Amino acid sequence: MKRNLSATRFLTMLTIGVTATLAAPAGAMQINVTYDSTVTSLSNATQFENAFDSVVSQFQSAITNSATIAIQVSVGKISSSVPLPSGAVSGSFDPKTAMGSTAAASFANTTAALSGTGAVLPGTSPTGSAVFYMPQAEVKALGLPAAIYPTANAFDGFIGFTSTMSQLSFSGTPTSTQYSFQTAAMHEIQEVLGRTSFLNNAGTIYQSFATPIDLFRYAAAGVSSYTQNTANGGTPAYASIDGGVTDLGTFADQTTTGDRTDWQTPVNTTSTDAQNALLSLGVNQGLSISDEDVLKALGYTFASNNGNGLFSGVNAPVGATASVNASQPVPEPTSLALLAAFAALAGLTCRRAPRSVLAG
Repeated sequence: MKRNLSATRFLTMLTIGVTATLAAPAGAMQINVTYDSTVTSLSNATQFENAFDSVVSQFQSAITNSATIAIQVSVGKISSSVPLPSGAVSGSFDPKTAMGSTAAASFANTTAALSGTGAVLPGTSPTGSAVFYMPQAEVKALGLPAAIYPTANAFDGFIGFTSTMSQLSFSGTPTSTQYSFQTAAMHEIQEVLGRTSFLNNAGTIYQSFATPIDLFRYAAAGVSSYTQNTANGGTPAYASIDGGVTDLGTFADQTTTGDRTDWQTPVNTTSTDAQNALLSLGVNQGLSISDEDVLKALGYTFASNNGNGLFSGVNAPVGATASVNASQPVPEPTSLALLAAFAALAGLTCRRAPRSVLAG
C-alpha cells in the first residue's frame, strides 16, 4: 500500500544528508537525489541507496527532457512536514505551481503548455471551476518560464519509505511477506514527475484544485470524467490521451488509500503494473506502456531505448485496451531478408541519384 499526499503549500526545512548525482546520458533528464539522515543512518544504507539509484538511472536513460529534478528520500516519513501514513510501504509529495489565478486562465495556460505533446486536449475544462496546479518537476520538464511559473521549492519531490526494512526486498524476487523496493521507487518517482491529483489527498476529495493529468480522465469517448468513480457513483474513470477512444487503464477509486491517478487494483488481479494503487507481495512489478503514454501526455519525451525496458507491455494495467501494451511482432527470417534486400536497393538508388543544388 502506498499513498501520495499533494498540497499547494511550499515547505521550508533543514535537510541533513547526502546528495547523489548520477551521471545522466547526453540528452537525458538529470535526477539528483538527496538521502536525508533517516536513510544514511540505516545499517543497510548502501543497499538502500544503490537500489534507489538503479531506478533513477533507468528514468534518466529513458527521459530526454532537458531538466534537472531534485528529490529528497527519507525513511519513516515523506518529509519533515509530511508524515508517511501508518501502514504505508511508500509515499510521495510534490510541490505544485499555480497555472493561473482563475480557473479559466489556469486551464488555458495548462493546455497551452501541453499543446506540443500530441495528446488530445479537451476544449473546455472538465474540472468546472477548479484551478490547475502543475507539479514542479513537470514545469521544469516542459521548460516553462520561471518568471511566470516559479518552482520555489528546493526539491521537486519528496519520497518516503517504511522504516520496517524487513518488508522490503532490494534484489531478486521478494518473499511472500515482502514488497519490491524498486517497484515502490518506480511508483513514487512517476508521481513526483506529475502523476498526481488533488482528487484524493489523505482520504479527502478536493475538487477545487486540479492537475494536468485530470485532463485525461474519461467515462467514454469524448466524455471527460473528473469525478467519475465508484466511490462517487457510476463506474471508474479511465486514462486516455486520444479523447477517450483508447483506454490506457482504469483509474483507482479508493477514498482512503492510494491515489486516484493510480491504476485500479481489483482482487486477484493479474496486472503487475507498478502504478497499481496497491502493490503486491512477492512480485517484482514494473511500469507499462500505458504508464509511458501518460507521461508523454504530461510533456515527457523518451529515448528509443526506453530506459533499457523501463516501460514494458507485460505490465498492462487493468482495463487497458489490449493493443496498447501488446508486443510488436517479430519479423520472420524471410521478411527480414526481404527488408534487407529493399534496404540495399534503396541505398544503391540513393547513391546513383544526382545531387541537387539549391539556390541560396
